Amino acid sequence: MSWMTPAKAIIWAAKRGDKAALRRAIEAGADPNTKDVGGWTPLFHAAGRGYTAVVGILIELGADVNQETEQGYTALLAAIRANHVEAVQALLAAGAHVRTGEGVNLAAYVQNRTIAKGRKILEMLEKATSEQVRKTPED
Repeated sequence: MSWMTPAKAIIWAAKRGDKAALRRAIEAGADPNTKDVGGWTPLFHAAGRGYTAVVGILIELGADVNQETEQGYTALLAAIRANHVEAVQALLAAGAHVRTGEGVNLAAYVQNRTIAKGRKILEMLEKATSEQVRKTPED
């Protein structure tokens, strides 16, 4: 991978769940919030593929759990759509917002889809929604 830039190397490592390559990319100066041409960060790729250990490493390194693409897509939504319960859990524990900047309520999204692990994910999102609402200061 010596031909890769640190930015490409961290995306490559996240897509493959390769923790060693991820650490090498970081040591080479990669930003955990770098984006690929589609606007996806390494966290999006790892969460969407269910690489929970890589999700945890990226969060520890300062990856923004609430980063959005121009279309309002987030790492949390990537994990939800792919039914990766543990990745959803890790992102929520790190403070991922249940609503995107576009106002999409992810609990409603799950409720309106038929997905295998949807009930567990829905329960986590509903709990996170109520916790985030309690933390939001009143106007």
